[in-house]
Amino acid sequence: MKKVPIAAKTEASALSLLATDPEILSTQTWDASLFATMTHQKVFNAIKHTHDKTGCVSPITAIVQLDATGDLQTLGGDDAIYDILRTITLAPGKVCQDMANDYRKHLIKVKGYRDTLNAFDQAEPDIRTGKADLKALGELISMAGDDKTPVTTSTKQRIIQIVDQMEGKVVKECFPTGLVYLDRTMKGGMHHGELLTVASETGGGKSIMLVQAAVANLAVEKSVLFFSLEMDANDILERMACHLAGIPLRTKEEYKEQYSRELPSIFGALETIQKYPLTVVDDITDIDGIIAECNRIKPDVVIVDYIQIVENIGNDNREQAISETTRKLKNLASRNRCVVFTASQLNDDGQLRESRAIGQHSNSVVFITHEKSGTKIVVKKNRRGPKNYAFSVQMNGEISKFIE
Repeated sequence: MKKVPIAAKTEASALSLLATDPEILSTQTWDASLFATMTHQKVFNAIKHTHDKTGCVSPITAIVQLDATGDLQTLGGDDAIYDILRTITLAPGKVCQDMANDYRKHLIKVKGYRDTLNAFDQAEPDIRTGKADLKALGELISMAGDDKTPVTTSTKQRIIQIVDQMEGKVVKECFPTGLVYLDRTMKGGMHHGELLTVASETGGGKSIMLVQAAVANLAVEKSVLFFSLEMDANDILERMACHLAGIPLRTKEEYKEQYSRELPSIFGALETIQKYPLTVVDDITDIDGIIAECNRIKPDVVIVDYIQIVENIGNDNREQAISETTRKLKNLASRNRCVVFTASQLNDDGQLRESRAIGQHSNSVVFITHEKSGTKIVVKKNRRGPKNYAFSVQMNGEISKFIE
């Protein structure tokens, strides 16, 4: 029989904490599949059943439930269950909850190894005959061990957070857009789990705004994963350097002839970018590949430039493909607790091109308009402030920057 990873001591420790503090099951996501042994699975189910039914937990209630289901004696009786549930003796409270969450993360990792072995065993016949879907297998393995069910927050804890924010005791984490007026109308910028779509006509400044958002987040020490589907990764890095230096990029001949004095500023900007937690990807174009890379790197900020050229393999209907891509980006933001910036083209009628679902799935939608009176940023959708709010900007494409 093949040996599989089992963290028996960790499982017992986790169960003892679950039977101590009812707040753990109220605020953290636990599942019987995290426990490898049948005994631990049944003990967990007994604890969870009584918690779901009464809101209380204790070794006694777990034993009573096991007795009611006829499992108590087969698992060794009262003494055997007490031994498990006394692995750690700790008073209920934050320390107990934090320790339980640490054990939960470790059990998720160990389960990931078991899932990987299982996936490989199932795929082995196809691997040996050259018929296996290696991409699907690779994605499954890369996601094994990920915490796909984030820790939830109780209503009590959320109310405490709201009060603390109102009293100025804590500051809600926000992610800048790179534009002060836009951040203000969004109450500080983007929040965890949100998707923002920038829309404009072709050449209207979508990529400029995405570069500006990337640089703004890097400047406040957020990690950024930038998917460039239209431009080479080097082009994106050069645009970021020009944005930081405030100097257009010149040709080699221009630097030799009259702009050599600008090189130190450009080099300095490139050195700064090199120190940032930034990854630019220009060779992944399909939505499932984008999601897999995000799950691997786990950045704070994801930027996808732009949505109409993201491939959605297996979906021939263009409108449905765009809708599904946008939905997956929104789910990515929610599941990974990151923020996602993307862009969309506008059609000839000034509407989001090919699918209204882009606006429906996005938390915020921002249009870049170019009229005779000048360039404006127009907030078309804003879940935390006014919509149709507009402010004037100057678009400087040479340095990839909108100036307010």
